[in-house]
Amino acid sequence: MLSIRKLPLAVAISVLGFSAFSSAQAATEGLPFKIVAYDATYNLHPNGSYTARIHEIISPLSHFGVQSLAQFHKKYPAKMADLQVNKAYTLSPSGKKYVVDKNRIYTRTLPVVADAPEFSDAKAITVVFPHVAVGDDLVSDWQEDFKKPYFPNQVSISHTVPYFLQAEQVHIVVHAPADMKLYWAGSGAYQDTHSIQGNTQTISATLKQAHPEHLQPNAVS
Repeated sequence: MLSIRKLPLAVAISVLGFSAFSSAQAATEGLPFKIVAYDATYNLHPNGSYTARIHEIISPLSHFGVQSLAQFHKKYPAKMADLQVNKAYTLSPSGKKYVVDKNRIYTRTLPVVADAPEFSDAKAITVVFPHVAVGDDLVSDWQEDFKKPYFPNQVSISHTVPYFLQAEQVHIVVHAPADMKLYWAGSGAYQDTHSIQGNTQTISATLKQAHPEHLQPNAVS
């Protein structure tokens, strides 16, 4: 897990979501998919807002993976952020590219949680990938403009890769003003660096984890 926060600490913001696939399922059915590449660049602003550009490639490894990834979802708080898909396509092992039609990208409002009306603005973008088969690469480019932080002048970003998934390349870069006081930490196999050049500080984190951990069929998560 990688966590980056501007002090004082704020509410965590998830930057990567997967379908609901438990570690127990992974043990009995095999890995559903692997992360071929996940590259994210965040540009933080002094007031806690930021712009994120995310490039990701995910490959289904089983029939279940095909079913769960053919319709890929990303959630976001609509009153605080804008989310858009800049590019999405299916790439077959032979090199054939099937571009996602704009009419196959949907935005929907999620159900309101009665006990938390302040989070009633949740929406999700669904991308329906065409011609998906085991071994294909599902490629997508996203941009998120988080224009209104949950708390003024505070920001928090976290990124977690489930330990039972295979991740070939995960790289996260954060650019922020040099005078912004940030706290960052990486657990597990993350290797991170921090540098300052001129008026900009940069945090770079790379996940060095090529293979998932093996689970027993009776594993409980």
